[in-house]
Amino acid sequence: ALDGVWLKKAKKNDVVFLCLGTNDVFQVAIKERLTSSLGKIVDLLISEGIKVILITLPPFDQHGIFIDIWRSANEFIKTTLSKKVETVFDVVPVLCGDEPWQAKYGPHPNAEGCERWAEALFEHLKNI
Repeated sequence: ALDGVWLKKAKKNDVVFLCLGTNDVFQVAIKERLTSSLGKIVDLLISEGIKVILITLPPFDQHGIFIDIWRSANEFIKTTLSKKVETVFDVVPVLCGDEPWQAKYGPHPNAEGCERWAEALFEHLKNI
């Protein structure tokens, strides 16, 4: 969100897929800060004329307060940021286990999880 090296590289593209990971949840650990930073990144990319495709934060066997932060970030993506970007792909139903925040295919999806993610994303993108 500080317009550093990653964002400068991202601005050189026509389209950017943006998907935060669980490390972002763990490092920030404050839901308002996470959603604010995500909003700033989206705004900076859009201000450069870049099309943004957002992907919800995947399941990662969350626990405690991190479940609330994960939920809040995904809700913010689906309700607020979805109005600004090209599309939002909700990866949670594709990868979740018994609970939405539980990772059915492992914390870093295994081959089957990656295949399901790619297939679902492809289907989603065909419709935009």
